[in-house]
Amino acid sequence: MLRISGFEAAADETKLRLDGKLIGPWVSELRVLCEPILAKGQQIEIDCGGLSSIDIDGIELMQMLQGEGVLLVKCSPFLELQLRLERSRSKKARQKIEGVRGA
Repeated sequence: MLRISGFEAAADETKLRLDGKLIGPWVSELRVLCEPILAKGQQIEIDCGGLSSIDIDGIELMQMLQGEGVLLVKCSPFLELQLRLERSRSKKARQKIEGVRGA
């Protein structure tokens, strides 16, 4: 289960706090919550200090959100490592695909 609590800190910024597990259906819930906020051009800050678990879909969502300019704060060392490792795997996969295309 994931609890998402939040508040609008300013007219152009929303702060969210995640508590629990960012897995399975909760990944989609976070995505659905963030998409309209980003579409309005607002900044999002996500406090990850309460996350106890995250799956690969959750990692991918967090990376996508970071790519959209979302600021992740209070990430555990485990989450930071997972984000770095997945980013590295994604980069290697892209290079491999590009290598196959060029051959």
